[in-house]
Amino acid sequence: MFQSWTSPLLRRNEPVLIAVLLVAIAVFGWIDPRFLSTGNLVSIAQQSAVIALISFAMTAVIIARGIDISVGSNLACSGIAAGLAYTATGSASLSLLAAIGGGAAIGLLNGTLIGFAGISPFIATLATMAFARGLALSLSGASSIAVADPVLLFAGRETIGLLPVSVIIAAICLGLWWFVLNRTVYGRWIYAVGGNAGAARASLVPVDLVRISVYLIAGATAGLGAILTIGRLGSAQPLAGTGLEFTAITAAIIGGTKLSGGQGSIWGTAIGALLLGVINTGLSFLQVPQILIYFVTASLILVAVLTSQPESVAALFKTGGRKSTPSPRNTAATPVGKHSIALRGLGKSFPGVKALDGVSFAVSAGEVVGLAGENGAGKSTLVKCISGLHRPDEGEIIIDGNAVQFHSPSDAKGISVIHQHFSLSPDLTVAENLFIGREPHTRLGFLDRARMRRDAK
Repeated sequence: MFQSWTSPLLRRNEPVLIAVLLVAIAVFGWIDPRFLSTGNLVSIAQQSAVIALISFAMTAVIIARGIDISVGSNLACSGIAAGLAYTATGSASLSLLAAIGGGAAIGLLNGTLIGFAGISPFIATLATMAFARGLALSLSGASSIAVADPVLLFAGRETIGLLPVSVIIAAICLGLWWFVLNRTVYGRWIYAVGGNAGAARASLVPVDLVRISVYLIAGATAGLGAILTIGRLGSAQPLAGTGLEFTAITAAIIGGTKLSGGQGSIWGTAIGALLLGVINTGLSFLQVPQILIYFVTASLILVAVLTSQPESVAALFKTGGRKSTPSPRNTAATPVGKHSIALRGLGKSFPGVKALDGVSFAVSAGEVVGLAGENGAGKSTLVKCISGLHRPDEGEIIIDGNAVQFHSPSDAKGISVIHQHFSLSPDLTVAENLFIGREPHTRLGFLDRARMRRDAK
């Protein structure tokens, strides 16, 4: 599955992105030295901070094989909620709560529609995009709401030294997201759900709750982005965030996140967001028409997608030839253990078909049993009965001489099943794939990666 146990971070394209970013800065600075002025660089950082903040959450959503095109409208609606709360109460704390809480509510709505109702992520977030934008325009009377409270303006306007506060907030969120995705069980679950939701569910990962949670967090992040936007503009505007969803998705894709799910890098997204900020600001600085800026951004997406899928590009130029077959490794014989599983007269029927009919066999630890048969012969159904995914209609499952009944995969969690997929998630190591759903923890509750690697060997 992988050729080494190295961290996925070492196999990323971040160095290439950093090189492109530095080249872009150098080119714009060479064309117009004013581009490298402190004031302009601070302005780029402030604009990129909101993009990065939203893009981090978007990355998690896409890794979980979702999409959220409502974030821009959510940001506007959350900002209007904060503005109205401030106008009504004069309380900065209530305004902050209204922004983040309102954004989280829309995110929860997205997650519920997708995770529980089973609606397509694109359709669900398309609906909430229109709903949130309409709500923002309706509540504000299609007018901006002035905000003068220094607390509300602090995050989006003030600096600490030369660093804008918004950039510091984005950097903190970057660190938190990296830690969550790479050092917690929840982060492993996000990758697993996006890599293969069916196998993740069979491994006891709460797939629906993970999906709901990433949309909830994305919504709350949109609320935080609304606070930064209010601080930068000095008002809550119902049309704020227009096109932000496109920019966030672009930053994630440029950073190496695959729209098919299961793979993504929060560091890559951060660099992608900064690269977009530099290019957009640089082209605007040179008075390039906005329509050309859109073309440049679209070209970046195409290049990012093609370079992230080199196998597809190589297939276009493939001229034939045999694939090399790796030589088999010599492995030591596995000693036969004392544990055993026996099936006696196992049967399972589905509407219109009998998948299993009187299946009986036994296997002990260390033995190998092959299940041969055509497609639809019932091989997968048999394994799913043994692992608790299906309940047999008749017969017995006997473990170590005792008849048992499995009502769910959790009842059969002592029986490990590697599903018929090359990997549960392409962004996880071999060890992490093997331990999905039963991840070991350190004493502090963090993911014990060292133990996973040790036990997998």
